[in-house]
Amino acid sequence: MHLATEPDSYFSVDSNFTESMRQKTRRSRALIEESGLPVLVSTPDLLREVEGAKLLPIVVDPKVWATTDLPFQTSRRPCVVHAPSSSHIKGTDLIDKTMHRLHRLGLIEYRRLAGMRHREMLDVYRSADIVLDQFRGGPYGVAACEALAAGRIVVSHVPVHVRKLTHELSGLELPIVQSTAAELEDVVASIVADPGDALKRANQGPGFISHWHDGRESGHVLSQWLDSRLPS
Repeated sequence: MHLATEPDSYFSVDSNFTESMRQKTRRSRALIEESGLPVLVSTPDLLREVEGAKLLPIVVDPKVWATTDLPFQTSRRPCVVHAPSSSHIKGTDLIDKTMHRLHRLGLIEYRRLAGMRHREMLDVYRSADIVLDQFRGGPYGVAACEALAAGRIVVSHVPVHVRKLTHELSGLELPIVQSTAAELEDVVASIVADPGDALKRANQGPGFISHWHDGRESGHVLSQWLDSRLPS
């Protein structure tokens, strides 16, 4: 499904990886069918891939990531951070040259980070103006949620159907700036030239996370499942 809908799909890069994931997918689908148990998924895209699944939203602690340091509040070059948990999945190879070129031109300060400890990401996000998440087409995950909670401008390729599902389920628009890898240079340059609209989205980030990813919705989903298992 991903290969059919995403031109830059991470399944198109490495045939060994793709075949490995095909095998895991077959095992997962067989387990779901054989068990007959309820299925909870952590990202909206999986709702259309697993019939009857229910969303159990990712949980982050908004208070941990909250900061009073806002993007674009200093005279320095805007700091653009990309700290992929997996460069293969996140599409680092699709954006690195472009961001380094913008760095050399003096438009931005580009920081591509690897091997960071989780606790170090607090300072990384607080020092960033723009956080680049992933560009091979997929859901937003924990890293994007943490950056949103920190009030950063988050740029990522989140497909339309994921955005629509997120809106339908949460009642809020996903405050991530949309960009494919091919569009990223223009998107970043546009934000730097006039950050107003992007800053509005960044301001919505902490509220979105507090509303949908602070654990209350996930607790509600789990309590509904537990209540359904109690004897009548």
